[in-house]
Amino acid sequence: MPRSDIGGMFMRIRGAVEPMLARLAERLPAPDAVRGGYRYEPKLDGYRCIVIVDDQGGVRLRSRRGARMEGAFPEIVAAAAAHLPAGTVADGELVRWSEDGRLDFAALRHRCAAGRHRAPELARIGPCHVVLFDLLETGGRDVRPLPLAERREILQGLMTAVPATSPLALSPQTRDITEARLWLEVLPAHGVEGVMVKAADQPYLGGRRGWLKIKHRDTVEAVIGGVTGSLDRPDRLLLGRYAEGSGRLKVVGNTGAVPPRVRDELARRLTAAEPDHPWPARLCTSWGRPPAEYARVEPLLVAEVTVDPAVDHGRWRHPARFVRLRDDMSPGDVPPPAG
Repeated sequence: MPRSDIGGMFMRIRGAVEPMLARLAERLPAPDAVRGGYRYEPKLDGYRCIVIVDDQGGVRLRSRRGARMEGAFPEIVAAAAAHLPAGTVADGELVRWSEDGRLDFAALRHRCAAGRHRAPELARIGPCHVVLFDLLETGGRDVRPLPLAERREILQGLMTAVPATSPLALSPQTRDITEARLWLEVLPAHGVEGVMVKAADQPYLGGRRGWLKIKHRDTVEAVIGGVTGSLDRPDRLLLGRYAEGSGRLKVVGNTGAVPPRVRDELARRLTAAEPDHPWPARLCTSWGRPPAEYARVEPLLVAEVTVDPAVDHGRWRHPARFVRLRDDMSPGDVPPPAG
Protein backbone atom coordinates (compact mmCIF):
# COMPACT_ATOMS: atom_id res chain seq x y z
CA MET A 1 0.00 0.00 0.00
CA PRO A 2 1.43 3.45 -0.91
CA ARG A 3 2.53 5.64 1.99
CA SER A 4 -0.17 8.24 1.22
CA ASP A 5 -2.88 5.54 1.50
CA ILE A 6 -1.47 4.38 4.83
CA GLY A 7 -1.47 7.95 6.10
CA GLY A 8 -5.05 8.47 4.95
CA MET A 9 -6.25 5.26 6.60
CA PHE A 10 -4.53 6.18 9.87
CA MET A 11 -6.12 9.62 9.71
CA ARG A 12 -9.62 8.20 9.25
CA ILE A 13 -9.26 5.57 11.97
CA ARG A 14 -7.63 7.77 14.57
CA GLY A 15 -9.24 11.09 13.64
CA ALA A 16 -5.80 12.75 13.94
CA VAL A 17 -6.19 15.56 11.39
CA GLU A 18 -3.88 18.56 11.52
CA PRO A 19 -5.70 21.46 9.89
CA MET A 20 -3.85 23.93 7.73
CA LEU A 21 -3.48 27.33 9.42
CA ALA A 22 -3.20 30.99 8.44
CA ARG A 23 -1.03 33.92 9.42
CA LEU A 24 -2.31 37.46 9.81
CA ALA A 25 -1.64 39.93 7.00
CA GLU A 26 -2.35 43.67 6.86
CA ARG A 27 -3.83 43.91 3.36
CA LEU A 28 -5.16 41.83 0.48
CA PRO A 29 -2.37 40.77 -1.90
CA ALA A 30 -2.91 41.11 -5.64
CA PRO A 31 -4.38 37.98 -7.25
CA ASP A 32 -1.25 37.46 -9.40
CA ALA A 33 1.25 38.01 -6.55
CA VAL A 34 2.09 34.29 -6.50
CA ARG A 35 2.49 31.69 -9.21
CA GLY A 36 -0.91 30.29 -10.07
CA GLY A 37 -2.71 33.22 -8.46
CA TYR A 38 -4.64 33.69 -5.23
CA ARG A 39 -8.18 32.68 -4.31
CA TYR A 40 -10.21 34.66 -1.77
CA GLU A 41 -12.82 33.34 0.68
CA PRO A 42 -14.87 34.96 3.49
CA LYS A 43 -13.45 34.32 6.96
CA LEU A 44 -16.44 33.17 9.00
CA ASP A 45 -16.77 33.62 12.76
CA GLY A 46 -17.21 30.10 14.12
CA TYR A 47 -15.34 26.95 15.11
CA ARG A 48 -12.97 25.12 12.80
CA CYS A 49 -14.46 21.73 11.99
CA ILE A 50 -12.95 18.71 10.24
CA VAL A 51 -15.71 16.42 8.93
CA ILE A 52 -14.58 12.78 8.71
CA VAL A 53 -16.73 10.10 7.03
CA ASP A 54 -15.03 6.72 7.51
CA ASP A 55 -15.13 3.72 5.19
CA GLN A 56 -18.34 2.44 6.84
CA GLY A 57 -20.11 5.81 6.61
CA GLY A 58 -19.62 6.72 10.29
CA VAL A 59 -19.15 10.44 10.92
CA ARG A 60 -16.81 12.24 13.28
CA LEU A 61 -16.41 15.96 13.79
CA ARG A 62 -13.09 17.30 15.09
CA SER A 63 -12.15 20.76 16.28
CA ARG A 64 -8.92 22.51 15.34
CA ARG A 65 -7.23 20.88 18.35
CA GLY A 66 -8.79 17.46 17.77
CA ALA A 67 -11.66 17.65 20.29
CA ARG A 68 -14.76 15.60 19.45
CA MET A 69 -17.82 17.64 18.54
CA GLU A 70 -20.24 15.17 16.94
CA GLY A 71 -22.24 14.70 20.15
CA ALA A 72 -23.16 18.39 20.26
CA PHE A 73 -24.17 18.70 16.60
CA PRO A 74 -26.32 15.73 15.54
CA GLU A 75 -27.77 17.67 12.59
CA ILE A 76 -24.29 18.00 11.06
CA VAL A 77 -23.56 14.32 11.61
CA ALA A 78 -26.82 13.29 9.95
CA ALA A 79 -26.23 15.57 6.96
CA ALA A 80 -22.66 14.34 6.44
CA ALA A 81 -23.78 10.71 6.66
CA ALA A 82 -26.57 11.33 4.17
CA HIS A 83 -24.73 13.41 1.57
CA LEU A 84 -20.96 12.84 1.76
CA PRO A 85 -19.53 9.57 0.43
CA ALA A 86 -17.55 7.15 2.59
CA GLY A 87 -13.85 7.96 2.80
CA THR A 88 -14.36 11.74 2.80
CA VAL A 89 -12.37 14.15 4.98
CA ALA A 90 -13.35 17.79 4.52
CA ASP A 91 -12.29 21.02 6.23
CA GLY A 92 -14.72 23.79 7.14
CA GLU A 93 -16.13 26.23 9.66
CA LEU A 94 -18.95 25.39 12.06
CA VAL A 95 -21.26 28.40 12.36
CA ARG A 96 -24.62 29.46 13.75
CA TRP A 97 -26.79 31.99 11.90
CA SER A 98 -29.12 34.17 13.97
CA GLU A 99 -32.61 35.09 12.85
CA ASP A 100 -31.41 38.50 11.64
CA GLY A 101 -28.86 36.90 9.31
CA ARG A 102 -25.75 37.49 11.40
CA LEU A 103 -23.27 34.90 12.54
CA ASP A 104 -23.89 34.31 16.25
CA PHE A 105 -20.75 33.03 17.97
CA ALA A 106 -22.29 33.23 21.45
CA ALA A 107 -25.14 30.90 20.39
CA LEU A 108 -22.62 28.52 18.82
CA ARG A 109 -20.58 28.44 22.01
CA HIS A 110 -23.78 27.72 23.95
CA ARG A 111 -24.44 24.73 21.71
CA CYS A 112 -20.98 23.35 22.44
CA ALA A 113 -21.32 23.91 26.19
CA ALA A 114 -24.85 22.51 26.48
CA GLY A 115 -23.63 18.94 26.05
CA ARG A 116 -24.96 15.83 24.38
CA HIS A 117 -28.20 15.51 26.39
CA ARG A 118 -29.66 18.78 25.02
CA ALA A 119 -28.19 18.46 21.53
CA PRO A 120 -31.30 17.03 19.75
CA GLU A 121 -33.55 19.76 21.17
CA LEU A 122 -31.08 22.57 20.34
CA ALA A 123 -30.53 21.17 16.85
CA ARG A 124 -34.26 21.55 16.20
CA ILE A 125 -34.67 25.07 17.55
CA GLY A 126 -31.26 26.48 16.56
CA PRO A 127 -29.59 24.38 13.85
CA CYS A 128 -25.98 25.05 12.90
CA HIS A 129 -24.13 24.74 9.61
CA VAL A 130 -20.71 23.62 8.45
CA VAL A 131 -19.37 25.71 5.59
CA LEU A 132 -16.83 23.52 3.77
CA PHE A 133 -13.84 25.14 2.09
CA ASP A 134 -11.31 22.35 1.50
CA LEU A 135 -10.97 18.63 0.89
CA LEU A 136 -8.33 16.31 2.37
CA GLU A 137 -9.60 12.90 1.27
CA THR A 138 -12.20 11.55 -1.11
CA GLY A 139 -13.07 7.90 -1.57
CA GLY A 140 -10.18 7.07 0.74
CA ARG A 141 -7.73 8.87 -1.57
CA ASP A 142 -5.43 11.46 0.03
CA VAL A 143 -5.81 14.63 -2.06
CA ARG A 144 -3.81 16.93 0.21
CA PRO A 145 -0.82 16.93 -2.21
CA LEU A 146 -3.03 18.31 -5.00
CA PRO A 147 -3.18 22.06 -5.67
CA LEU A 148 -6.00 23.95 -3.98
CA ALA A 149 -7.66 24.62 -7.35
CA GLU A 150 -7.98 20.87 -7.99
CA ARG A 151 -9.15 20.09 -4.45
CA ARG A 152 -11.77 22.82 -4.76
CA GLU A 153 -13.03 21.39 -8.06
CA ILE A 154 -13.44 17.94 -6.49
CA LEU A 155 -15.18 19.42 -3.46
CA GLN A 156 -17.58 21.35 -5.69
CA GLY A 157 -18.42 18.09 -7.42
CA LEU A 158 -19.23 16.42 -4.10
CA MET A 159 -21.39 19.35 -3.02
CA THR A 160 -23.59 19.23 -6.13
CA ALA A 161 -25.44 16.30 -4.52
CA VAL A 162 -26.09 18.25 -1.29
CA PRO A 163 -29.52 19.94 -1.18
CA ALA A 164 -29.71 23.67 -0.51
CA THR A 165 -31.63 23.01 2.73
CA SER A 166 -28.78 20.92 4.17
CA PRO A 167 -26.63 22.20 7.06
CA LEU A 168 -23.65 21.45 4.81
CA ALA A 169 -22.69 24.36 2.55
CA LEU A 170 -19.85 25.29 0.21
CA SER A 171 -17.83 28.39 1.04
CA PRO A 172 -17.89 31.17 -1.57
CA GLN A 173 -14.60 31.65 -3.37
CA THR A 174 -13.43 34.24 -5.90
CA ARG A 175 -10.37 35.22 -7.91
CA ASP A 176 -11.64 38.82 -8.13
CA ILE A 177 -9.86 41.09 -5.64
CA THR A 178 -12.53 43.75 -6.11
CA GLU A 179 -15.15 41.32 -4.84
CA ALA A 180 -12.84 40.31 -1.97
CA ARG A 181 -12.43 43.98 -0.99
CA LEU A 182 -16.21 44.33 -0.98
CA TRP A 183 -16.49 41.29 1.31
CA LEU A 184 -13.93 42.84 3.65
CA GLU A 185 -15.90 46.06 3.94
CA VAL A 186 -19.53 44.86 3.79
CA LEU A 187 -19.71 41.39 5.33
CA PRO A 188 -18.44 42.28 8.85
CA ALA A 189 -21.93 43.73 9.44
CA HIS A 190 -23.15 40.13 9.17
CA GLY A 191 -20.54 38.69 11.54
CA VAL A 192 -17.92 37.77 8.93
CA GLU A 193 -14.44 38.46 10.35
CA GLY A 194 -12.55 39.18 7.15
CA VAL A 195 -11.08 37.43 4.11
CA MET A 196 -8.91 34.34 3.72
CA VAL A 197 -6.28 34.34 0.96
CA LYS A 198 -5.04 31.03 -0.48
CA ALA A 199 -2.63 30.20 -3.28
CA ALA A 200 -4.41 28.25 -6.02
CA ASP A 201 -1.47 25.90 -6.67
CA GLN A 202 -0.65 25.18 -3.00
CA PRO A 203 -1.09 21.71 -1.45
CA TYR A 204 -2.87 21.26 1.89
CA LEU A 205 -0.11 21.72 4.48
CA GLY A 206 -1.49 20.40 7.75
CA GLY A 207 -0.19 22.22 10.82
CA ARG A 208 1.52 24.95 8.79
CA ARG A 209 0.50 28.59 8.37
CA GLY A 210 0.36 28.57 4.60
CA TRP A 211 -2.74 30.76 4.16
CA LEU A 212 -3.22 34.46 4.85
CA LYS A 213 -6.05 36.09 6.79
CA ILE A 214 -7.00 39.73 6.59
CA LYS A 215 -9.37 40.89 9.31
CA HIS A 216 -11.73 43.81 9.17
CA ARG A 217 -10.91 46.19 11.99
CA ASP A 218 -12.85 49.18 13.33
CA THR A 219 -11.26 52.26 14.89
CA VAL A 220 -12.92 53.04 18.22
CA GLU A 221 -12.26 54.71 21.56
CA ALA A 222 -12.30 53.29 25.09
CA VAL A 223 -11.33 54.35 28.61
CA ILE A 224 -8.15 52.94 30.15
CA GLY A 225 -9.15 51.36 33.48
CA GLY A 226 -6.16 49.13 34.19
CA VAL A 227 -2.92 47.66 32.87
CA THR A 228 -1.04 44.42 33.07
CA GLY A 229 2.56 44.69 34.13
CA SER A 230 2.99 47.77 36.32
CA LEU A 231 2.32 51.48 36.21
CA ASP A 232 6.02 52.05 35.59
CA ARG A 233 6.12 49.48 32.80
CA PRO A 234 2.61 48.93 31.38
CA ASP A 235 2.28 45.95 29.08
CA ARG A 236 -1.37 45.64 27.97
CA LEU A 237 -4.26 48.02 28.56
CA LEU A 238 -7.62 46.99 30.05
CA LEU A 239 -10.34 49.03 28.42
CA GLY A 240 -13.81 50.04 29.48
CA ARG A 241 -16.85 52.05 28.45
CA TYR A 242 -19.54 53.62 30.61
CA ALA A 243 -22.85 51.75 30.39
CA GLU A 244 -25.82 53.84 29.34
CA GLY A 245 -28.22 54.43 32.21
CA SER A 246 -26.21 52.95 35.08
CA GLY A 247 -23.03 54.88 34.34
CA ARG A 248 -20.99 51.83 35.38
CA LEU A 249 -17.58 51.41 33.76
CA LYS A 250 -17.90 48.07 32.00
CA VAL A 251 -14.89 46.10 30.76
CA VAL A 252 -15.04 45.87 26.96
CA GLY A 253 -11.66 44.39 26.11
CA ASN A 254 -7.90 44.58 26.26
CA THR A 255 -5.06 45.48 23.94
CA GLY A 256 -2.15 43.38 22.90
CA ALA A 257 1.26 44.47 24.15
CA VAL A 258 1.60 48.21 23.63
CA PRO A 259 4.55 49.33 21.50
CA PRO A 260 7.73 50.13 23.46
CA ARG A 261 7.71 53.68 22.06
CA VAL A 262 4.49 54.52 23.96
CA ARG A 263 5.18 52.74 27.26
CA ASP A 264 7.16 55.63 28.69
CA GLU A 265 4.41 58.10 27.81
CA LEU A 266 1.76 55.86 29.37
CA ALA A 267 3.88 55.42 32.49
CA ARG A 268 4.11 59.20 32.88
CA ARG A 269 0.40 59.80 32.42
CA LEU A 270 -1.33 56.89 34.16
CA THR A 271 -2.53 57.53 37.70
CA ALA A 272 -2.83 54.83 40.37
CA ALA A 273 -6.46 54.09 41.24
CA GLU A 274 -8.24 55.44 44.27
CA PRO A 275 -10.02 52.94 46.59
CA ASP A 276 -13.36 53.60 44.87
CA HIS A 277 -12.19 52.25 41.51
CA PRO A 278 -15.19 50.41 39.95
CA TRP A 279 -13.32 47.23 39.00
CA PRO A 280 -12.31 44.36 41.33
CA ALA A 281 -8.69 43.59 42.20
CA ARG A 282 -8.77 40.48 39.97
CA LEU A 283 -10.17 40.59 36.47
CA CYS A 284 -10.20 38.58 33.25
CA THR A 285 -7.32 40.39 31.60
CA SER A 286 -8.09 38.82 28.23
CA TRP A 287 -11.21 37.22 26.76
CA GLY A 288 -11.85 33.68 27.96
CA ARG A 289 -9.06 33.66 30.58
CA PRO A 290 -9.57 33.24 34.35
CA PRO A 291 -9.38 36.34 36.57
CA ALA A 292 -5.87 37.58 37.31
CA GLU A 293 -4.25 40.46 39.17
CA TYR A 294 -3.52 43.68 37.33
CA ALA A 295 -2.81 47.33 38.16
CA ARG A 296 -5.91 49.51 38.40
CA VAL A 297 -5.66 53.08 37.17
CA GLU A 298 -7.92 56.08 37.44
CA PRO A 299 -10.20 56.05 34.36
CA LEU A 300 -9.05 59.45 33.09
CA LEU A 301 -7.42 58.66 29.73
CA VAL A 302 -9.08 57.70 26.46
CA ALA A 303 -7.28 55.40 24.03
CA GLU A 304 -7.96 55.07 20.32
CA VAL A 305 -7.67 51.43 19.27
CA THR A 306 -8.48 49.26 16.29
CA VAL A 307 -10.57 46.18 17.03
CA ASP A 308 -11.86 43.06 15.39
CA PRO A 309 -15.63 43.70 15.69
CA ALA A 310 -16.38 40.19 17.04
CA VAL A 311 -18.11 40.69 20.42
CA ASP A 312 -19.32 38.20 23.03
CA HIS A 313 -21.37 39.46 25.99
CA GLY A 314 -20.29 43.01 25.23
CA ARG A 315 -16.55 42.23 25.19
CA TRP A 316 -14.20 42.14 22.20
CA ARG A 317 -13.02 38.56 21.79
CA HIS A 318 -9.69 39.51 20.22
CA PRO A 319 -7.07 41.95 21.52
CA ALA A 320 -7.31 45.53 20.29
CA ARG A 321 -4.34 47.37 18.81
CA PHE A 322 -3.32 50.57 20.54
CA VAL A 323 -3.20 53.55 18.14
CA ARG A 324 -2.83 56.65 20.32
CA LEU A 325 -4.12 58.54 23.33
CA ARG A 326 -7.05 60.84 22.58
CA ASP A 327 -6.29 64.04 24.50
CA ASP A 328 -9.19 65.71 22.70
CA MET A 329 -11.73 63.34 24.33
CA SER A 330 -12.89 62.88 27.90
CA PRO A 331 -14.15 59.51 29.25
CA GLY A 332 -17.70 60.87 29.01
CA ASP A 333 -17.30 61.31 25.24
CA VAL A 334 -16.74 57.58 24.70
CA PRO A 335 -19.84 55.74 23.43
CA PRO A 336 -21.46 53.06 25.64
CA PRO A 337 -20.57 49.37 25.20
CA ALA A 338 -22.37 47.27 22.61
CA GLY A 339 -24.52 44.35 23.72
